[in-house]
Amino acid sequence: MASRMIKHTASDLQKKRLPSDLRGLTRKILSSAHRGLSRSEFLRELSVHLLSIREWTMAGFWLREKERLYAGVGWRGETFNFEFGTVAYREGALSPAFYQAGDELELIAAFLGYGAIPVRMAAERKGALTIIRHGSGSAWSALLPLAPFGDIQGVLVLKSPVKKAFTTRSAGFFDDLASMVAMGLMSRRVQVALRERVKELTCLYGIAKIVSRHDISLPRLLRCIASLLPPAMLNPEIASARVSLDGEEFRTRTFSESPFRLRSYIDAGGERRGFVEVLYEKAPQELDEGPFLREERKLLDAVAREITLVIDRKRIEDDRSRAEVQLRHADRLATIGQLAAGVAHELNEPLGSILGFAQLAQKSRNLPQALESDMERIVNASLNAREIVRKLLFFARQMPPAKSQVSLNTIVDEGLFFCSSRCARAGIELVTELSPDLPLITADRGQIHQVIVNLAVNALQAMPGGGSLTVRTAREGEWALLAIEDTGPGIDASVLPKIFIPFFTTKDVNEGTGLGLSVVHGIITAHDGIIHVTSTPGKGTRFEVRLPLGEGRGAAQ
Repeated sequence: MASRMIKHTASDLQKKRLPSDLRGLTRKILSSAHRGLSRSEFLRELSVHLLSIREWTMAGFWLREKERLYAGVGWRGETFNFEFGTVAYREGALSPAFYQAGDELELIAAFLGYGAIPVRMAAERKGALTIIRHGSGSAWSALLPLAPFGDIQGVLVLKSPVKKAFTTRSAGFFDDLASMVAMGLMSRRVQVALRERVKELTCLYGIAKIVSRHDISLPRLLRCIASLLPPAMLNPEIASARVSLDGEEFRTRTFSESPFRLRSYIDAGGERRGFVEVLYEKAPQELDEGPFLREERKLLDAVAREITLVIDRKRIEDDRSRAEVQLRHADRLATIGQLAAGVAHELNEPLGSILGFAQLAQKSRNLPQALESDMERIVNASLNAREIVRKLLFFARQMPPAKSQVSLNTIVDEGLFFCSSRCARAGIELVTELSPDLPLITADRGQIHQVIVNLAVNALQAMPGGGSLTVRTAREGEWALLAIEDTGPGIDASVLPKIFIPFFTTKDVNEGTGLGLSVVHGIITAHDGIIHVTSTPGKGTRFEVRLPLGEGRGAAQ
């Protein structure tokens, strides 16, 4: 659509019988446009081309792109000089920093859409050409509005010290010249836009290739994404980039802090996790967002969204992996439970025979002293083995609880009775704080007794050098609370989540089976209760058991 608004196309200009210098100028302008130069570089080359064919001393370009106004002016004297920059429009007038001869500024502002064409002005006009005389006639200017292309309006200003450089008889020549310059500006813009789109698509393609790899770690992926961003910018030679995620930054090797930056944020899981940022080490020309293009903002937003998708995908994969681990763990527990039940039943019969015959042998008269001692060891070993079998049966859920109304305080007293002497020998202070108005609970007396003894023994074993063991009971709403607390070394945070796993133990070989706390957890769960543990390394560990009052209710954790 933009090309239709220009009076002459490239084909039209080729068909016209243009002056030889204009034909050569056309080739030069189109050649510069096809190189996709920056705005300032292209206007500089246009000035050089224009000043090389006629007796003009100045060639200036005024371009309005939306609300931004640029000017590029070249002067020919002993040397060629060129200035480029942004121009302000304040209080009804243009305010260029480098353009002093301002008789035509009011007319330029009108051509750019900032106001009406002034009525009083010493000027000759024919078609689009406007000729202005400066002062007493020592300098002349020709103003040529450029046909709008896209959202850009422009004015070409030429100056000469002689009037013959600009005459209304040459209006056709200047009309062709204006069309050719407008066509060059449009062609240059298309070339730059095409090049930038290719760079951006190359960047997105590279990111897509990296993201599709499942063998790459997230830090390496983010580092690769950061390295792909600078080449996609309009000024890659001064660009650097970084990706920040959860406080960790991944930077390009040439990264340096700068106030000239473009940033897009990474929002994943409903929270801000970081950002993607591109920086210029120095300030290039002012564009849509400081020195950055509007399309570069869109590119950075797309990259931030892609990183968000990667984070979400990683989270889903991690959740799936954890679920698979839990499923395999549950399957192993089920298998172990079946195996434990079978082993326990198979061991019960020979253990019963060993224990029975050993106790029968103990009743024989006139046994040698050494034999009596050996028989005692056999009986104790058999009783210990039978206890391990009972734990296996509890773990395998082969012994359903026989529940009745019982007093938790009474069971605590009975369980601690067997631990008091051991506490005294080990230099451990035993403190009991039992609530006198604690209601009865519905529970299996033997199993709750086992919970208390197991937790108390674990606490004693954690304090070989002495300490304090505190046992409390209390009522918390509809729950009966049992708290057992020691002043031992505590449990490491990495170990704490594993303490209820069957056969997991931190004790040396032959010092524990790894079933004690697993059995405790199973008993509490079977009673619709809750068990919770907190531990502070160097200060001690606290187990809290909550059992429902009255009929069983609640949930296990």
